[in-house]
Amino acid sequence: MLDVIGAGATASSSVDWHTVWKSSPEAAALQDQIDEIHNEGSNRPVVQTQLPTEFATSWSHQLVALTQRNFQAYWRNPTYIMAKFALCVAGGLLIGFTFYDTSDSLQGTQNKLFVCAAVCSVTSALTPFIGHLFSICPLCSPLSAAPECVH
Repeated sequence: MLDVIGAGATASSSVDWHTVWKSSPEAAALQDQIDEIHNEGSNRPVVQTQLPTEFATSWSHQLVALTQRNFQAYWRNPTYIMAKFALCVAGGLLIGFTFYDTSDSLQGTQNKLFVCAAVCSVTSALTPFIGHLFSICPLCSPLSAAPECVH
């Protein structure tokens, strides 16, 4: 085949294949078909389009899709879920038993407010772990796309 068109080992051809194609009845039939398609398209009414938006889908659809994808990523990484659960349970038990049955005095109210701060500090310890999960996802961090990203 390559020898016939002039692309073989000799790299020469005695026939100008472009001229042969242009003068063939198949090329004329194909050009007529293309012209017919163009004429049909120009006779059709103009399609009314909607105003383009910045995103391809709505915000609610993106929220559902990304939430589902993140939950799948969590489901596929059970060690992360167990560690997060254990940290929350252990922190909750520690804080709960430390300040169990506090009085309604000034010191007791201060202790109750400290419980709120302690809970925030325990849950903020989870932030680096959660941030690591998001850093491997190209939608959340396009500069660090990784092959283990869940799509």
